[in-house]
Amino acid sequence: MSYLVARMQKMKSQNLGGIQRHNQREFENHSNKEIDVSRSHLNFDLFNHENIDYRDRIMNIIEEQKEGSRAIRKDAVLVNEWIITSDKKFFEGLDQEQTEKFFTTAAEFFEERYGKQNIAYGQVHLDETTPHMHLGVVPMKEGKLQAKNVFNRKELLAIQDDLPRFLEKKGFDVERGEPNGERKHLTVDEFKDMQSRMTEMAKIEEEREKRIKSLEKEKEALERRIKTSKEHIEDKHAPQKPVGKQQVNLKNGQSMTVYLVPEVEMVRMDGIRKASNDVLKENKRLESENKLLKAKISVLERAQIQISNILKQAQKHASRIAEGVFERAITYAKQFHRGTPSEEKVKDRILEDVKESPEGLQDYEKWEKRKKEFEKNRHLER
Repeated sequence: MSYLVARMQKMKSQNLGGIQRHNQREFENHSNKEIDVSRSHLNFDLFNHENIDYRDRIMNIIEEQKEGSRAIRKDAVLVNEWIITSDKKFFEGLDQEQTEKFFTTAAEFFEERYGKQNIAYGQVHLDETTPHMHLGVVPMKEGKLQAKNVFNRKELLAIQDDLPRFLEKKGFDVERGEPNGERKHLTVDEFKDMQSRMTEMAKIEEEREKRIKSLEKEKEALERRIKTSKEHIEDKHAPQKPVGKQQVNLKNGQSMTVYLVPEVEMVRMDGIRKASNDVLKENKRLESENKLLKAKISVLERAQIQISNILKQAQKHASRIAEGVFERAITYAKQFHRGTPSEEKVKDRILEDVKESPEGLQDYEKWEKRKKEFEKNRHLER
């Protein structure tokens, strides 16, 4: 069973132009090596039959539902973009029609949960290494744009459980990825980089398996040839019986018995004698080649262990990348640096959408405790 990948990014006004150009391939040149422009014509949008202006489409959705005359904040989250995909092996088991049905079914989940009227786009990319969908959900609720309430932490965790179950009921063999506590969310670039590395590792592993199978077949063929050579040496066919015998007198006055055989038998025996030498040489060469193949297999087995270690290190590295360093730094900025009331107000407004790190809060509590102990000791000294 394959893992489902569902990752979300918050998009503000300044982000819309960039995601529109990327999603709709509105460029002549690009730096993304994963994009095969010869396949870009296969891409499609589940909700729009032609390219759209993302800003106009999203603002229309907001204005049609917005209650009240209060203006939208400049730094408001206008759309939550979800990237929906799985591993390469999963899509290799689907044809084009099944692939489209997979993404259509995933989109249905979001339609039922947040309303079809709030889905701005569902761009499916088939021109990259692994098929995936960029799904734009406008976070409208009760006439208000409120991303923090629509996609809060509880809801994000629920989606990681509910979406795989929804797809599984529809006949797709997927399950949720690692629980949130075991791996933090990666950015899109980090996710694609890690996915590219894992795909490369999978290719190496696949080539290694093919090579081992090829060597095993060669080994079996050599063993059959060795067995045939030995059987030939042993000579399955019994020689013809002598047709008679006679006594031959030697010069030294002694005699010896000589067995008479047909000429054809003599020729056959002489052929066996000559062939035996060739077979023995070939047998020795094959045994030497067999040892060499065993050595190659041993090297491949060691390479397999190294690749396995590389995969483990890659997974650890990915976990460290997403360990929450940014959130921890934000916690330090909020807790340890205190400015004027006006500065604090501006800082809180800028950082209101950024979650603090539990580890950072624990650091701050330890610092506060030590600070109080220091001040208490200093007071006692006075």
